[in-house]
Amino acid sequence: GPGTAVALAARADSFDVVFNEVLPDVAEGKAEFIELLNRSDHVADLAGFTLTLTSASTGNVTREFRAGIPYLLIPGKPVALTRDIRLLTAASHAPNRYGILELPSLFILPDEEGILSLLNGDGRCTDRLHYSKSMHAAFLSQ
Repeated sequence: GPGTAVALAARADSFDVVFNEVLPDVAEGKAEFIELLNRSDHVADLAGFTLTLTSASTGNVTREFRAGIPYLLIPGKPVALTRDIRLLTAASHAPNRYGILELPSLFILPDEEGILSLLNGDGRCTDRLHYSKSMHAAFLSQ
């Protein structure tokens, strides 16, 4: 609701940036995306964050991605990370939101199932999302 950011400000250090929406399983010619949302009341820099992909079957981290480039995550304004901005903006499922950031070296998401984690600059997990094929688009329900 309208007061969410204020209510969460006290624990902003642990869950300040979270997965807002994930679309791993897409048709040919469309682009996957991972949408992040800064729920805190302060600006965060994507450069300090690392995304990891963990295999749901083995529990091992199989992919790791660090943006490494400065990109300001403004409170309350989602940003979609994608490998190909042209495919994403042409797609019917394109996030009609505030920001899209093209990261060609972002890892590919397994269609069936995976566990995404977002680590901040201290290596602390700010959010974790276990998605599976049964979810068309994985929305967080927190």
